[in-house]
Amino acid sequence: RVLAAQESAFAAGEATAASVNQARMASADADNRVMEAETQLVASKTKLLESIGRGAHGLDWRTADATAAEARRSCGIVAPPQPESDAALHALVREMRMDLRAADARVQGAEARVRLAELGRLPSLFLGAGYERDMEGDDAVMFSAQSQVPLWNDQRYRIAVAQWELEIARLDADRVWQRAVIDARRALAAVGAADHHLATLRDRMLPSFEANRRLVADSVEVGQRRPIDLWRSEQQRLRVLAQVARAERDRALAALVFENALAGGRLPSGSSGMGAPAGMGTAGLGSMGAMGVGADTGGPDLEFTTLETMQ
Repeated sequence: RVLAAQESAFAAGEATAASVNQARMASADADNRVMEAETQLVASKTKLLESIGRGAHGLDWRTADATAAEARRSCGIVAPPQPESDAALHALVREMRMDLRAADARVQGAEARVRLAELGRLPSLFLGAGYERDMEGDDAVMFSAQSQVPLWNDQRYRIAVAQWELEIARLDADRVWQRAVIDARRALAAVGAADHHLATLRDRMLPSFEANRRLVADSVEVGQRRPIDLWRSEQQRLRVLAQVARAERDRALAALVFENALAGGRLPSGSSGMGAPAGMGTAGLGSMGAMGVGADTGGPDLEFTTLETMQ
């Protein structure tokens, strides 16, 4: 429309050849942007179909909800609350991160193994009782008691191994906790920045361009401005709307990153060498692994794939 208006104005002697050439370049650039947008649309639709297992279906469809917020509400997805303080953020991370629970469980298991190793120092006591009747009909009741006091084996090595595993478990739990808080804090800051950018475009810039478009339309009606000025104003308004759409997309992606940070991208593996060896009596220096003593762990493997549900 702008190019046609410039060519008409040039034919009437109201525009220059430079303005017509500039309009032609702008038209060619707009065609390129349309082609890029169509390519991105096809790629996005294909990715969506692949993610829901419908990759062979056609692309002649439109989304029922225009914005990400409406789509989330339609799918019943509840966004996590955005904490306003560090204490609230810490509580939310503690509640949502399953890898933190797994790390705390490993610490509790290591503490139990330390207590079990310390109990090995105590003397052992065996009690027995029996009853017997012989061929002559005589009855006999027997009681026995036996106690073993360790003199040389004071379990010092087993206790040292258990304490070392406990220290590794605590360090690993602290590392997971710090990483979780850092990821959640960064993602929350990105959500706040996206909210601010979206609010600036939607509440300040877009109303200004719409008001300017109305003023230009009134001026065109009374003959003070040319119709091309109205079309240019409409083009600027559409560009702002495109920026608002991109800002809404960035806000949705930032929210997904925050939810992924709260969900934990990956649970820690249970085979890190901090599990209880089978039998507890075979925990020797010969079973040392790369991360701790007792590579033959009896705990379940918690190595899960990346959580892509939110994405």
